[in-house]
Amino acid sequence: MLPLVEAETTAAGKLAAHIRAHASYIATHRSHQLALTEIASNYRSKTGGRLQDLSVDLSPDQLTALAEIELETIITNGVISGEFRSLDANFMALAVRSAIGGALLRSTVDPDFDVHAYGESLVTTFGLATRH
Repeated sequence: MLPLVEAETTAAGKLAAHIRAHASYIATHRSHQLALTEIASNYRSKTGGRLQDLSVDLSPDQLTALAEIELETIITNGVISGEFRSLDANFMALAVRSAIGGALLRSTVDPDFDVHAYGESLVTTFGLATRH
């Protein structure tokens, strides 16, 4: 995902690349993505900590690169630059993540579900939702 998002020069392009990359991964790695989702949802450390609370040993450059592809960062940058309308980046990021997650859930019960077409529909939907 990182190279696809980094290749884009606009917030709208980065958002679209983010959505398309997720849809493509779900389409080609459905069982892997489902397993990762189950692990992330259910993991608890000995002290009850969640997966997202674990520390990760990454270089500052790697952390910076990952931060740039986070939905909140993409959306916030789009709002600040005036490319996107005024909106709550956390709420919009949640909506995007939930919509992408819906593709995974739907594809588990409908093996013929067209994840790529759904992803393109999400690109259009969130393009309109963020448009200034």
